Amino acid sequence: MRRSNKYPNASYITGWENEAGLVYWPVEVLSDGTYEISCYYACPETAIGLPVRIASGGDMTGTQIRSAFDSEIYGAEQDRVPRIESYARDFRKLPLGRLELRQGTDTLRLRAGPFPDRARWDVQRLVLEKID
Repeated sequence: MRRSNKYPNASYITGWENEAGLVYWPVEVLSDGTYEISCYYACPETAIGLPVRIASGGDMTGTQIRSAFDSEIYGAEQDRVPRIESYARDFRKLPLGRLELRQGTDTLRLRAGPFPDRARWDVQRLVLEKID
């Protein structure tokens, strides 16, 4: 499991193939409330059924990957010289559920697994939308 490139322009987490993986985001929550949490992912058909969970403190929510989205990496075909930044890839939104977050600093932790045979997935970003 690694970033697709050290430069942050269009990079993403790739090579996530086992449940030992963990991605975390330190966040500054501006106000108490209920937040809808989503991540953007890409994966082959082998990852259908993969459980995905997001946690904050002792609170956790999650879902399963229900559809494959195995997009191609693109951008190299337009380069005259190989770039040092990450090439692009399209990702699909995966709603993870709702978490109650309190104002202040927090850490959101994303985990997946157990992994079906030969499953892998890539993650681009996490999105929080305040709903209450």
